[in-house]
Amino acid sequence: MDIPLVLVDDANEHEQGNAGSTLYLGALMVACSFMVVNCFALLWFWIRGAVWRYKFGLVRNFPPRSKFGTMSIVLPCYMPNEHSIVMETIEHLLNVVEYENDENSLEEEPTVTVYCTYNAPPTWSHPVEQQLAKMDNTRVGKWRRRFRAIRVHDSKSKAANLNRVIEEIDTDYCVIYDADHHPDFDSLRIMTNQLIIEDADCIQGSTYIREGLGFMGLMIDAEFFMNFFLLLPAASTIVSGGWFGGSNAVWRTPFLKSQPFHPSVQTEDIEYTARALMKQAKIKLCPQSRSGELAPAS
Repeated sequence: MDIPLVLVDDANEHEQGNAGSTLYLGALMVACSFMVVNCFALLWFWIRGAVWRYKFGLVRNFPPRSKFGTMSIVLPCYMPNEHSIVMETIEHLLNVVEYENDENSLEEEPTVTVYCTYNAPPTWSHPVEQQLAKMDNTRVGKWRRRFRAIRVHDSKSKAANLNRVIEEIDTDYCVIYDADHHPDFDSLRIMTNQLIIEDADCIQGSTYIREGLGFMGLMIDAEFFMNFFLLLPAASTIVSGGWFGGSNAVWRTPFLKSQPFHPSVQTEDIEYTARALMKQAKIKLCPQSRSGELAPAS
């Protein structure tokens, strides 16, 4: 019985193997090149940062109040979810976060105004809202800062809450914090100092987990560190700019007034950044300006 012979085209298989190896080698070279560029960009970011701190300092050379202007601190909230933490955050913003060089007397115009702008279902009511109403339009806290509480009845988003309060802001600068954010005591000064010296439109700070450091919290905190102190500095150096992360960012108020937030998008910070960059906004990253937030409940 004759057994048929099956001939294998070794040359064809060899060519396919070479093509696959070439493709893999090319992808590996691109990935390695990207890592090298990232490393050099990160090194250059920290060299520039060290030179900047040597020349200007962080807060030691913070200019007198007459030079750095007035500030609005905006705290957008959704009350059924955040009413249990909002008063603690307001207390932190009024008495811990530094900005003024001295205490304001009641006779002087306040340097800082703190806005709590929130939305809630039409039937929602809570003692926290009554407490906010009593504090509204008063001078409170260590530095006698003006406090405003604004319920945005027709709002269904953080963007709409922000748009409502930005309409009436008349300060030089505006910083935005989420309801669970507790900025470090010198965080706002560091950001504003960099904003003034670099003549930027926005300075974006970094975030860490301040409470709830279980396994998930530790993982998120590690991710924040990687992003804000390694990946984002390298990326911002490569593209010569930054982006707005939605919280712990200070803006020049005229720019915020020049374009509203879009209330129908879920990631209003990304959409706002895209439009801002199209208008040639100068956004810079400042990892040293840190703000702690809560870990997710689940």
